[in-house]
Amino acid sequence: MGLQKGKEAEVRLTGYNLSPAPMVVKGQPSQQDERSVILRPETPSGRAFNEIALALGEAPEVLSSGENVSLDTAQPVTLPVTVNGRVEAAENTFRFRAKKGEKIVLTVNARRLGSRLDSVLEVVDVKGNPIERGVVRCMLETSTTLRDHDSVQAGIRIQSPTGFAVDDYVMIGSEILQVDAMPRTPDDDFRFVSFGGRRVAYFDTTPEAHANDSPVYKVQIHPPGAQFASNGLPLVRLYHRNDDGGPGYGKDSRLRFVAPADGEYIARLRDVRGFKGGLNGDDLRYRLAIRQPQPDFQLSVNPRNPNVPVGGRIPIAVTALRMDEFEGPIEITVEDLPAGLEATKGVIGPGQISTTLLLTAREDAKLERAVPLTVMGRAKAGSRQLVHAASLDDKLKLISLMPKPDIFMNAGMKEVELTPGGTVEVQVAIERNNGFGGRVPVEVLNLPPGVRVLDVGLNGVLINEDEQQRSFVLEALPTAPPIEQPIVVAGRVETRAGGQQTSFAGLPIKLKVKPKVELAAGSKPSPAERPSATK
Repeated sequence: MGLQKGKEAEVRLTGYNLSPAPMVVKGQPSQQDERSVILRPETPSGRAFNEIALALGEAPEVLSSGENVSLDTAQPVTLPVTVNGRVEAAENTFRFRAKKGEKIVLTVNARRLGSRLDSVLEVVDVKGNPIERGVVRCMLETSTTLRDHDSVQAGIRIQSPTGFAVDDYVMIGSEILQVDAMPRTPDDDFRFVSFGGRRVAYFDTTPEAHANDSPVYKVQIHPPGAQFASNGLPLVRLYHRNDDGGPGYGKDSRLRFVAPADGEYIARLRDVRGFKGGLNGDDLRYRLAIRQPQPDFQLSVNPRNPNVPVGGRIPIAVTALRMDEFEGPIEITVEDLPAGLEATKGVIGPGQISTTLLLTAREDAKLERAVPLTVMGRAKAGSRQLVHAASLDDKLKLISLMPKPDIFMNAGMKEVELTPGGTVEVQVAIERNNGFGGRVPVEVLNLPPGVRVLDVGLNGVLINEDEQQRSFVLEALPTAPPIEQPIVVAGRVETRAGGQQTSFAGLPIKLKVKPKVELAAGSKPSPAERPSATK
């Protein structure tokens, strides 16, 4: 199903009107996709209409022996390696060596290349015993409510938010999630970290569907072997096992392994449904890569088809999926914009997963047709330069113009300062156009870690039908780190018509969280040190 970049491989094609003779394929990226070789083979009846994608890998490649179907017959491999094989027995096994503390990443590429394999992957010791990767200690319990929840959506309704905070880890079923945003109102969902519209599960757990009234736990993650006195809540031990790899992987597995000691370990691969051998085995093909980590990232953009109002601006959210422990800053730009369109730049800082850009159309902007939306991210990982386009596989990311919007949003200040534990009031106003007299929910975007909106009320920050302005309060939590970054205030036009541009932004506000001032015992803060300074 693939070959090493820059090398040659012999492949055979099966199907109607295809020659049984082998083909020699060169590992050169195609123009359509740098990650693949695209074949359109010659047949006795002429060139085939179907295209075949072969994956390109960086590591040396081997074939599965076909005899590696138990612990005793595990196939020895040297890292890094990519194994091409197919499941024809209960499992395929591979033996590799690792040093204590060495980090290794194992990934399966099967469904993404057209295979029927629904993989499950685990690493065990040479005797087949599971290897512990961490201990999940439950600290607080509540439950899901209102409805059943699928395995995809980022929003989950939880009975009580008491004791939870942004960045907390949460366990529902066997899935471990991270809180991205707290409920804005009593009638709102928890928002969990997601990418490309799909919820992200942490520590190689798999997103699951959850029935109404399922237990929800706030959890702490501790090192392997940790012991605790019972607090009356579950204590769960995690092992090196993965079913679905998450966004970008679909049904293919991805597993991160840290060797607990010098020695040999076994990677076990099977179909989660138990399919094997015979007719099924012929179609359960896979590529298994076992390698050292390569810190990297992927990007997604929303909305994917922005409609920019003439003379106005809209927010564009860019989300990063950090891979193999990449934690560096990612610079985000919108490129190749035609005359009349402009965009701000942004940075997804360390510890953050998203940023908000502003896309603006001048009063004289004109477009003969929709133009591509090209969002690029640039970063460094050691000596490697990382450059990636957002939503690379989405070929329909297009920008178009729309008439003057129903509202223009304006912020009452250009800069805001906060100290940890302090608050500040922000004033916003709208200008109504086109006879629009509806209410306008207000969104505060691109808030840094540790900063939140207070006093949102039952309906959030809301400008009512007979109002033109509203104020809200920002709070920096006592643990908020010092940072300086722009935030965006946007007004939303409520409509039941889906697929329309409904969010319109004002100019960015520069938000600065100052370092926390440590006071000596018995001293009092000076007026300059007291929270709530504004500009």
